[in-house]
Amino acid sequence: MAEASKPVTFRLGAHYHERLSELGGEQEMSPGEFARKLVTTALDGGDKREILDSVSALREELDLLREDFGWILGTLLVNVTDFDKDQVRELLAPRFQRTGGRTPC
Repeated sequence: MAEASKPVTFRLGAHYHERLSELGGEQEMSPGEFARKLVTTALDGGDKREILDSVSALREELDLLREDFGWILGTLLVNVTDFDKDQVRELLAPRFQRTGGRTPC
């Protein structure tokens, strides 16, 4: 059986009401419907989950970018300097190698 809903009423400044109208209109919702969606999403923690998922994806992308950068830098160091591959790996691996990822150069 569905939980009974209860009314919540409050006043908003004209600016906020206009924003609710604009954003709700984009989703074919009235200002009240859109306000309800915002409140219930915030109370359910939906925004937090979305942010955490985004941060997690960005972290993974950054790790891959760091690994690629280390590989390129290692290759350049081996080809342009007197360092051998083992020296370059020892120098770069702690900073640029992911666990289980490829080694620099």
